[in-house]
Amino acid sequence: MASENRTIILTRPRQSSIRLRQDLAGMLSGRVDILLSPLLKTVRLETDIDLTRFSAAVFSSANGLKALTGNRPARGAAAYCVGDQTAAAAAAEGYRATSANGSARDLAELIAARWNGEKTVYICGKSTAFDLPAHLSKRGVPIDVAVIYDQTPMRLNSDAIDAATGGSCLFPVYSARTGRILVDEARSIPDNCHVLACMSEKIVQEVLPLGWKTVVASRPEGESMMDLVFRWHKADYGKG
Repeated sequence: MASENRTIILTRPRQSSIRLRQDLAGMLSGRVDILLSPLLKTVRLETDIDLTRFSAAVFSSANGLKALTGNRPARGAAAYCVGDQTAAAAAAEGYRATSANGSARDLAELIAARWNGEKTVYICGKSTAFDLPAHLSKRGVPIDVAVIYDQTPMRLNSDAIDAATGGSCLFPVYSARTGRILVDEARSIPDNCHVLACMSEKIVQEVLPLGWKTVVASRPEGESMMDLVFRWHKADYGKG
């Protein structure tokens, strides 16, 4: 393991980055700085949705659950969730939650396999990387859509810029949109053996213009991303 200080720069929305920093701090040993520079800000939209009208809800991100702000589901309602963390959050809100443990496409396949005619609503943001309703429609699964939040771009902050200009950093990148914003924000930052830890191959394609080293998670879910960070910390991907 390299002996010098190294830095992880978290670019997820603020609350997600705070939780991720706590998880990483408990997992990593040795000298590593963890900085927050959210590149997306989650903004709740003014919507009026009665969840008790639906027997099932779909969540391709935990952001949908956060934006519901206490809007409780019908008793016994099911939740189809993209990953385990989202499923845990849905269960805490009273849903019978099932995790696809993968990507939005995996989530669509889960719903298509298990849907039994129940009235279903997709809780989502204005910008989605995968058209889940269209995919399900082709499979004969009609769902309502409730757009309840937006995510607005943010600038890479001065702490992150200073750290990346002065040394090697790891940037975990969880979405294609975050990758595109990072490319715009980091074009003038020198390549100091930075590493982009990407949740999927699609994200890798978005960040290629930076010319930095990329590594990709074995699966598009949080546990695999944590494993990437741990392996970087132990083996120092940035060297060689």
